[in-house]
Amino acid sequence: MKIGHVEINVRQYGDGRWGFDDYSQGPRKMVRLWNKHKAEKRAADIAVLMANGRGDLLHIDPVELAEFRKWKAASKESPALSDACAEFIDLKAQKSSRHRESLARDLLLFEKFIGGGRAMATITALDIQRFLSSRDVGDRRKFNLRVAVISLFRWARRMSYLPDRTTEAEKVEPIELVPGQPNIISPDHMRTLLANVRPEYLPWLCVAAFAGVRSEEIAPDPKSKKSPLMWDDFDWKHKVIIVRAETAKTKHEREVPISSNLASWLAPWSGSGRTTGPICTAAQPSKRETARLGVSIGGWKHNALRDSYCSYRARVTQNVPQVSYEMGNSIEMVKRSYHRRQPIRAARQWFNIRPSKDSKVIAFKRAA
Repeated sequence: MKIGHVEINVRQYGDGRWGFDDYSQGPRKMVRLWNKHKAEKRAADIAVLMANGRGDLLHIDPVELAEFRKWKAASKESPALSDACAEFIDLKAQKSSRHRESLARDLLLFEKFIGGGRAMATITALDIQRFLSSRDVGDRRKFNLRVAVISLFRWARRMSYLPDRTTEAEKVEPIELVPGQPNIISPDHMRTLLANVRPEYLPWLCVAAFAGVRSEEIAPDPKSKKSPLMWDDFDWKHKVIIVRAETAKTKHEREVPISSNLASWLAPWSGSGRTTGPICTAAQPSKRETARLGVSIGGWKHNALRDSYCSYRARVTQNVPQVSYEMGNSIEMVKRSYHRRQPIRAARQWFNIRPSKDSKVIAFKRAA
């Protein structure tokens, strides 16, 4: 084999191996390999380096040299971090605007730290770890930042922007989180909310509190492509709410029981002239009504209706797998975040809150 003025002869030896004698670094070095192709490739590597005057690279281990070549090739094909982030975020248009904005904000911080012009394939786990360590925030915030970066790198791998192997982001040390306390509303505070909620938001309040359906499933962001919870999703005969896959946050259909007190609150919408369409046609309650209602109970706490349902439901049923299915969460999630013993009396009161005789529950929309 001759490249330029450099010639290396590859031949087979008596023991069956292939190889050559390497004099590129002075004393003879015997290169012996069981595969002819590998021997010729190694000879070509040495010949190329010698022909280009890069004898300084000959001391590099063949495996390391192969890894370097693979890295260099990937670096040329890999997009700049700023371009990858922009493309990835654009694909999230079908998600809620809040999710998309949060993702964009997190990745912008990462891009500023790393440098938007840097090729993704050159970013290492150490770079990502240094980014997380540089943020003067709590573990929950760092956890979310790490998740955002991992999502970006996994997407880049699927797009073949990165090699098909464990990404550098996935190699970063996991961040262990201590479960936070669920935000529980007392039965008395729930009665106060029901007494003060505006009529157009009553179905949302009841379904969120007594069935644990997420607000984003009941009334998703209009900018997203999620389908809202519809009155047609209520199976009044079998007393279940069908949270369709196109409505569920997890994209998996589930059934949630209609408790007797929930049925009482929703009776005006379930009679002979059953209502159709979305159960909440007003503006998103999480942005409007919760702030107004919170004043009556000393302030609104995030996810309070769903936290209360899950905690009280787990106490009444003593069946975590059942509750996890109804919630659309994993069993581990329910055990970790919600399975804290609530007073049985409060739990029973919660599912016994019904309209009083003086209550005027009016269906604001009926089918024509």
